[in-house]
Amino acid sequence: MIAGQEKPAANRPLVNQEGKPFQLYDLKGKYIFLSFIFTRCPQPKMCPLTVTLNKTLLEAWKKQKGAPDLQFLLVTLDPKFDSPSVLKNYAKARHIDLKRFTLATGDPQTLSSMAAEFQILALPENGMIAHNMTNTLLDPNLMIVRSYSENQWKPEDILKEMTPKP
Repeated sequence: MIAGQEKPAANRPLVNQEGKPFQLYDLKGKYIFLSFIFTRCPQPKMCPLTVTLNKTLLEAWKKQKGAPDLQFLLVTLDPKFDSPSVLKNYAKARHIDLKRFTLATGDPQTLSSMAAEFQILALPENGMIAHNMTNTLLDPNLMIVRSYSENQWKPEDILKEMTPKP
């Protein structure tokens, strides 16, 4: 899926860090900042940086008066390892605010299809997962506002995209 698509993101069944099932459509009504990670990622400029940037975006968002509602969705690329309890412990260890962040896992085929929809390519390699980085801002109707390649974005870029255009 790319920016300018004519339909919302596909509704997919997921499982959150509490082990509770939910669907992507359960998040409708708020902006969603979607990132794909895996908890064992050893590359500091990949998944760990994505999580740090997401947290920085949350802090910048909190300072915006009248900002539209924003939810963060971190979807694992490693569902065989990243169980709900692993995701919950990962969030706790990294001080991720679970009021604003949902960490998700699910059926491997579902997650693979979801990653492909958002132009994420992930391949198992030497016990790890080689993947590209794309973060995506979805509007309250789950339409792509914009995708951001790698970790080359700044919180103010995202917040500007969430500002209603005159």
